[in-house]
Amino acid sequence: MEINNEIGKYVGNKKEYKLLDANAKRLFAIKIITAHILKGCLDEFKEFDPYYIADSCIEGEAQISEVTVHRNET
Repeated sequence: MEINNEIGKYVGNKKEYKLLDANAKRLFAIKIITAHILKGCLDEFKEFDPYYIADSCIEGEAQISEVTVHRNET
């Protein structure tokens, strides 16, 4: 099966995919970036300033690859 998009090219190469995944996780861990995404994608946040969202709506620090999403998987 041929993959015809930029991200899809990395899926076949585990090393590059893991690097892409790690970089995406670090990017989304930056609260102001996540705040801009929330503001642009969710109606609930459209009226708020991204700095308000980052400071008041996103709690705690990101736990990058520290907590599993599915308990039975690593």
